Amino acid sequence: MRLTRFPLTSIVVLGPLLFAASIACLTAPARAALEPWADPALPVQNGLIVWLDAGRQASARVARNAPAALPDTPLAFWNDGSGTHRDFLQRRSESQPVLVVSAGRSVVRFDGKDDYLELAGLNRDLSETSVFIVAAPATNLGGFRGFFAANAQGRNDYTSGFTIDLGPAPSSRFDALNIEGKGFSGFFNVLETPRGFGEFATIETILNASPANVATTLDGRPQKPRERRVENLPIDELTLGARFYSNDARPAFVQGFFQGDVAEVLVYDRSLSDAERAAVTGYLAAKHRGLTDAVRASAPTGDERPLRTVDNPPPFQTLVPGFSVRQSPLDLTNINNIRYRPDGKLVALAYNGNVYLLSDTDGDGLEDHASLFWDNQGRIRAPIGMALTPPGYHLGEGLFIASKGKCSLVVDENGDGRADREVFVAQGWPELANNVDALGVAVGPDGSIYFGRGTHDYTNAYLVDRAGKSQYDLKDERGTIIKVSPDFRTREIVATGIRFPVALAFNHEGDLFATDQEGATWLPNGNPFDELLHIRQGRHYGFPPRHSRHLPGVIDEPSVIDYTPQHQSTCGLTFNGGGPGKPVFGPSWWAGDAIVCGYSRGKLYRSTLAHVRGEYVGRTDLIGVASMLLVDSCIAPDGSLVVAAHSGPPDWGSGPEGRGKLFKLSYSEPALPQPVVAWSSGPREVRVAFDRPLEPDALRDLSTKTTIEYGPAVSAGDRFETLRPGYAVVAAQLAQPRRRLAVRGVGVTPDRRTLLIATDPQSASLSYAIALPGLGRADGEKAKGLPQRAEVDVAYSLNGVEARWTDANGGASSATWLPHLDLAVARSLSRRSAEQDGFWTNLETPGRIKLKARLRLAALLRPAVQPGSTVDDRLPAEKPSLIVRGRDGLLISAAGARVESTTSGDGMIEHVVHFESFDLLTPIEIEGPTGPGFAIEVSFRTSDDARARLLPPSRIFVPWASDEPPSSHPAGPSPPPALAGGDWVRGRALFYGPVAQCGKCHGIRGEGGRIGPDLSNLVERDFDSVVRDVSQPSATIHPDYVTYNMALADGRVLTGSVRTEGQTLRVGLSTGEEATVARSEVEDMKPTNLSTMPEGLPALLGPERMKDLLTFLLVAPPGPAPIHRDDAPPPRTRAEWDAVLKARPAAPAQSAPVRPLRITLAAGPKDHGVDEHDYPLWLDRWTQLLRTAEGVTVRSVATGNGLDDLDHTDVVVWYSANLTWSADEAPKLRAFLERGGGLVVVHYGVNGVKAPDALADLIGLAWADGQSKFRHGPLDLKFRKTTKHSIVAGLDALKLVDESYWKLRGDPSRVEVLATGDEEGAAQPLIWVRRQGKGRVFCSVPGHYTWTFDDPLFRLLLLRGICWTADQPVDRLINLAPLGARIEGGSK
Repeated sequence: MRLTRFPLTSIVVLGPLLFAASIACLTAPARAALEPWADPALPVQNGLIVWLDAGRQASARVARNAPAALPDTPLAFWNDGSGTHRDFLQRRSESQPVLVVSAGRSVVRFDGKDDYLELAGLNRDLSETSVFIVAAPATNLGGFRGFFAANAQGRNDYTSGFTIDLGPAPSSRFDALNIEGKGFSGFFNVLETPRGFGEFATIETILNASPANVATTLDGRPQKPRERRVENLPIDELTLGARFYSNDARPAFVQGFFQGDVAEVLVYDRSLSDAERAAVTGYLAAKHRGLTDAVRASAPTGDERPLRTVDNPPPFQTLVPGFSVRQSPLDLTNINNIRYRPDGKLVALAYNGNVYLLSDTDGDGLEDHASLFWDNQGRIRAPIGMALTPPGYHLGEGLFIASKGKCSLVVDENGDGRADREVFVAQGWPELANNVDALGVAVGPDGSIYFGRGTHDYTNAYLVDRAGKSQYDLKDERGTIIKVSPDFRTREIVATGIRFPVALAFNHEGDLFATDQEGATWLPNGNPFDELLHIRQGRHYGFPPRHSRHLPGVIDEPSVIDYTPQHQSTCGLTFNGGGPGKPVFGPSWWAGDAIVCGYSRGKLYRSTLAHVRGEYVGRTDLIGVASMLLVDSCIAPDGSLVVAAHSGPPDWGSGPEGRGKLFKLSYSEPALPQPVVAWSSGPREVRVAFDRPLEPDALRDLSTKTTIEYGPAVSAGDRFETLRPGYAVVAAQLAQPRRRLAVRGVGVTPDRRTLLIATDPQSASLSYAIALPGLGRADGEKAKGLPQRAEVDVAYSLNGVEARWTDANGGASSATWLPHLDLAVARSLSRRSAEQDGFWTNLETPGRIKLKARLRLAALLRPAVQPGSTVDDRLPAEKPSLIVRGRDGLLISAAGARVESTTSGDGMIEHVVHFESFDLLTPIEIEGPTGPGFAIEVSFRTSDDARARLLPPSRIFVPWASDEPPSSHPAGPSPPPALAGGDWVRGRALFYGPVAQCGKCHGIRGEGGRIGPDLSNLVERDFDSVVRDVSQPSATIHPDYVTYNMALADGRVLTGSVRTEGQTLRVGLSTGEEATVARSEVEDMKPTNLSTMPEGLPALLGPERMKDLLTFLLVAPPGPAPIHRDDAPPPRTRAEWDAVLKARPAAPAQSAPVRPLRITLAAGPKDHGVDEHDYPLWLDRWTQLLRTAEGVTVRSVATGNGLDDLDHTDVVVWYSANLTWSADEAPKLRAFLERGGGLVVVHYGVNGVKAPDALADLIGLAWADGQSKFRHGPLDLKFRKTTKHSIVAGLDALKLVDESYWKLRGDPSRVEVLATGDEEGAAQPLIWVRRQGKGRVFCSVPGHYTWTFDDPLFRLLLLRGICWTADQPVDRLINLAPLGARIEGGSK
């Protein structure tokens, strides 16, 4: 998008007020008094020409009679507080940033797409300036994303003024800050103290004339200075959130949009002194302390968040447990390929063509000696691909090498340990102009040599000439896999459509595979991802893809595995184990997997392949991330994995003479459980299977330490990634939404083999990444070898199938997730998962199975097109068909599909499902009989090609997967329909009562026991999983509360959950009691697979009471009211609340049942500003709050004083302007009080309107217009020490931000004053009580702001006032005070 400046006069669309402000900025003097709404505490005001303060915008709008800037709405103008009316404007609605208010703090959010604000007509010549910006960048997508820019009218910022931006390259953290301009041109990164995205920092930039330099600090810390040639800067225009320039023939325009938040900007027309700079920086630091946490805390669950790279990531982080990483001490040039010979020597082919034999001389397992096997002397250029000669090879021991212009054999003919001859296997073709030519080589089972040749021109893959005709020839060897006979005499093309096959390898079944490189950057639908290909004779692999004019006669063979997101640059390929008796890297069940190196981003993959009916499909797991370019790997004789790495940046590092490294990964802790597979087991649950039981001690605090992120470009371990190639699509990946999926709880199956993670709803068909704590891994320097982070990272998606089995008698049943509809594929891809293993056993029993999934069937044999690109071709529509084979009795249901069934010769029934509509995810159900010999085979074919192929697992989705993108602001949880009719109050009584006795073991919102898990988060859980946990407590065990059998020295055996406190063990028993045992008394302690919680609770309670209990567990109490202002006080600390509870007198024993309490709440229409006098909101919230208490009934009066029906009321509460009060109302109120009624009057409810004396006569003191005074702001309530009133028990003082009244009508001696506040030098009554006949009155002046009613201490006073006026125990309602209140860490 190109955005040019618009004329100043066009601002009239914003209104006359803004137009006047804009004209004023042309003529205002440089020095002016600050705006009256600006913060007078700014320590340096001289020379201030611009001051943008997000926290003062509400006050600015009020002062200027402008419309309020509502939170989360576009901001058309940002008011300047410098006194010069230099407001920053944006008249284009689509380019307006958003004002964000969070926990009372305000920032302006720029979207990084087209948001910016600008000031035109500054007309200042500056030789010096000082700029302070308080901002938090959220991303850096490259392209000089601008915080702030200044320029002469219509001219580039960096040649006429200056820019403060994030530099040219994309990054995953705030690690570049470019300050450049007139007299100091060129990119220059001044940043020396990088930090993560999303963290607020004060950027201070000073353009000094003497000394002539540019000085920058970050939060007061000096960064790199840069020299400057002093010149006047003719500044006419300022841009916030972008830059203004053009590097081509177009006029300068707005570009380089900033994504992130800005809280404050100050610009001075001079260079501040060191003392002044320190004063301003200190002022900003104090003002914005805690801003990062405040803004982050307000982000809705699942909202977008930037990728944050960990500080000091390990040089090679393994993402799974049990492995150590060591670095070889050898100093070699970059090594391209490595393989072990049978004699244990490691053959290393260097990028410069030299070949080394590496050996371990000291027995520590690391190669430390290198001898030259082949002295290249320039004969072999750009060697990429190596295969060792088979044992006993007739030409001698050596290696095959693919390189520029040839494939050759370097061989040791005389057996002296050095190669002495190069034999040409294949040559004679014109070399490619690229750095690579022939690449990848493998020796077939019959001795044939296979190698690849790169595509002729990856930028013109069809070789279209000037006449528009394609010269691409399928018979040309370029872009192919070639087979050379064992005697090197003949060669033939095996497969076409290859781009750059960096690695070739045969697996132990004798099938050939290749890694191929992404190509969609240059050809929109050519190899959209890096790939693992199963190479078969005569197949075409999609580069270039089928084209109706240029290449009509091919079918584009799908890859076995795609490595995502785009630009991984898959290179090295080796198969783990290589067959019987061969060493295996990692656990034994990894045998046969492909180990693949991702070069450009330092990735190490383990790819699992399923070989079914001659076809391969697979899935891949990322197992390592390095800070170097990983090019190849091989399995050592001891089962470790050696990985070769290049130095330098992507794409081909530091070249032939750069220094590389060799890493060795060893499976040093095989006892640690290894993750097998992770999957979405339900709309709100994820499971992670392990190959052995998890140790209970390793499962502590899993719920708080487990995180899940998801998005289009999310992968496991992204936070360790430090290498990214500089392609636009990579920058776009960083810009893709990255969201956090809230974890609501973690459980473990009784066998401790599978974790169950309860989450918020998950339906987006995207990539998900789980970060778990170490599960037994050593952290940092404690790790063997190179430092490691004690974390475990696994990925999952919504791919898969929901599978349910029921036995033939309809009794036993089981359900699980499977990775594929074809059961042979599903079994292969889920091996070693205990849950699936048990399911396969069930299928051997007669019964029925039902598979449910959704299919993505579009373009099955058509390569994907890179996002944002188009293809100059339109092929005929591709129509897919699914082929399902099984025994008689198989039923298939697919929306909008036609099914044809035939009997095949092998006794199976073949069902062909023809789809007519398949643009979106298409539901399908397959149901059939189980028992011995049972099978379901699923493949596909299309109208383009009748050959059957296995459906890629990435095309199959669970039933709850959706094509819809996730919402940026997901709705909160709503009560499930099954709870309709449930009663929260009755459920609370059950929870803490003697029947269910849940509260003896469990806590919820701060109340209850500690023997079992805290249940406060159940409001975020789904109904079905909570019902399962309550009715089958041993089906899922909370990892922090594993049950142990504990044998003691005195012969006792205790069974329960265990908490450790030093040398003392606290055993939580199933009775709800806790036993204390010294560690020395324990002779044996073993975990069990049973929960401490007894079974049978649903039967005990019955359906209706069970519904009440679940309502209490799953329905949240009301939370704090939303705050829309930026001057709210901070929430109370938990310590403040606990101190009051501790200080209050002990409550007398409850002997009689609780008396009913009938309350009338009387309100009125809202009559003040934002968050002030919001009577309707109070009425709604306090009605709900009071109704949660036992024995309380509430009558709500929206307008009026509630005196119309006093026969059914014990207490009336007034919170309104009391506009219906008159002298005629006094007799009704007097009679109510005389007979023993209670009255609570809050804030402006004391308004006497036209009869203040009549009201004062009854309540003591009343507001009288023309006499009474008020003040908004901090209140310091002092409770009179002489009073010992129960309402203020435990309180000595109370600080509020509210409104005080004084000079009220009435006689203060007629009331008992409980609290006062100082006004006009005297103590004024703010809270008082009085008696009227048998009745009682409680009055509180505080209550102006909405937030006051969510202050738990003010609530305590008000609730006590209600109870006191009703002549009930004052703390009867005390449990309501913290319910949904503003307390740090959340309310109870």
